[in-house]
Parts: sequence; structure tokens; C-alpha cells
Amino acid sequence: MNRFRSINARHRQIPEWILDCIQRIDEAKVRNHVESFCEIGPRCDELPSSIHSTLAYLKEALDQYGYHVQEERTDSEYQTNVIAELPGAVSKNCVFEIGAHYDTKPNTPGADDNASGLAGLLEIARAMAGIKCRKTIRFCFFGMEETTRGGSRSHVARIISRGNERLAGVLVFEMIGYRTYESNSQRTPFRIPLVLWPPRTGDFITVVSDFRSSSIATRFQKAARKYVPTLRVFLVKRIGQLLRDGIRSDHSMYWQAGRKGVMITDTANFRNPNYHLPSDTPDTLDFNFVFQVAQVAAATALEWADIVE
Repeated sequence: MNRFRSINARHRQIPEWILDCIQRIDEAKVRNHVESFCEIGPRCDELPSSIHSTLAYLKEALDQYGYHVQEERTDSEYQTNVIAELPGAVSKNCVFEIGAHYDTKPNTPGADDNASGLAGLLEIARAMAGIKCRKTIRFCFFGMEETTRGGSRSHVARIISRGNERLAGVLVFEMIGYRTYESNSQRTPFRIPLVLWPPRTGDFITVVSDFRSSSIATRFQKAARKYVPTLRVFLVKRIGQLLRDGIRSDHSMYWQAGRKGVMITDTANFRNPNYHLPSDTPDTLDFNFVFQVAQVAAATALEWADIVE
């Protein structure tokens, strides 16, 4: 099979196996996942049955896709991390992760926060199932993000304790479903020319990195231009760790441990008026947006992992 084919007027060469994989991501399935998680309701320790249903949903889906599913204990009595891997055939201990949290605040069904991230991640896992890569891609579904970020903290501690694992980095989905084309729909905590100056229309995905992780942000942006050029990407590079709003998800646990990672986000309350409210429902989301972000994230990971010839 020819691994490459041209897909646009500039005749840029695209790895065919990556293109075939990301085209398997299904927007309708993304929507179905989001609606299913919202039907469960708020996913928090105050509602243990909802956590049980969420974990069962995640494990059943991943099992159907053919993955060996693991659970990791956390500080929570009810919330565990759910982990699945596409193991590398050559360098198994070289790992790239994609993660999303499944918990919510008690008063919201959490369509954007963070069923959108869960749905994107599940679809990536389904699309990648059975692909043989040289290096390992790991899918991480974290608990406790809305409280202590104890899920991702426990996970990173396990990586460090293993000692023999080389973690290349993580893409963390933190609300990837709200896109709007209304003017002046995008707010920001502040604006500094040449440092932090996002567009004023909320029709883009933001990638937040610290200095160590800027290469991952750049890799994501390049993958967007290559595979999904209609997706607008705005980078907050290098300074993420210095911003209070730049450390508000599970990627920050990687930064604290000296590991690389970026947050992929629609900017939450700076765009979405339903943030942490009962109105964060599926009908408010742009599922094509989730679909596009998932495609770019999958391409980013696959380019790094490389196919086995």
C-alpha cells in the first residue's frame, strides 16, 4: 500500500494510514456519547450511582473496541481512572497520552464540561483500534478534576514510580464542544499584544502550553493545518504555567511533575455561557467542532507513534 497521497492543491503529502484513521472518527457517534453521558446526569462523588454508570459506560465502550481496560485507584472513594492503551510494537515504553476528565460539578449534566472531551477521546480510541504503531498511545479518562485533580495526580505519580517509561507528553481535552461565530463572543482575562491576543470571535480551539511543552502545541497546530485546515487553532505557548486560567485542568499535574503536556480547550467560561450550569446541555454544542478537534489530536498522536511497516 502506498502510505502517502496528495489531498490538496499544494500537493502536500499526507500519510494515507493516518488519513484513513482520522476519517473513521464519526461525528454522529460523538453526539451519541455526549448525549449518553448527559443522560447519566451530574457525575460526582455526591452521586455515586452516576460515577458507577459513567465508569461502566467507559469500560464497556473500550472493551467493545478491543482494548484491555485498567482502572487506577485515586483519592476518591468512588472515582477511579480508566486507562486503555494502543501498545507500541517496537518501543512499548515510549508513550504519548490523550486524556479527558469525566467528573462534573453537582448541578450540571456537563455536556461541554467535559462530555465533549470524553466523546472525542472515545472516538479516537475507536478509530485507532487495531492499528500497529511503533510507540504506545495511551487513553486516560480521569476522575476528580473538578475537585482536587487527584485522578491525574495519581496517574502521573504512577508513571514516575515505574521508572522505565518515557512519556513524550499528553494532550488534555478540557471542554472542546462550544464554538460560536457571533462577534465579540470570545473573552479573555486580559490582553497583552504579542503575548495573549486571541480573536474576539469564539470559533477556534485553544492550545495552552508551558515552556517545556511548546513543541507539543506546535505539533498540534501543524497537524491541524495538514489534516483539518478548516479548524482554527490559537496557541498560548510557553506562558500557560504563569496564568491562573492556564492551569485549570489535568495537564497541570504533568507540569508540576516536570512532564510535558498541553490543554486543548474552547476556553470554558471565557466563551461558553453555560459553564458549570444546568444549561450545559448537548443542544448547545457544535459536534462538528468536537469531531475536528478529535481528528487533529489523533493525527498528532499518530504522527508521533509512527506505523509499523
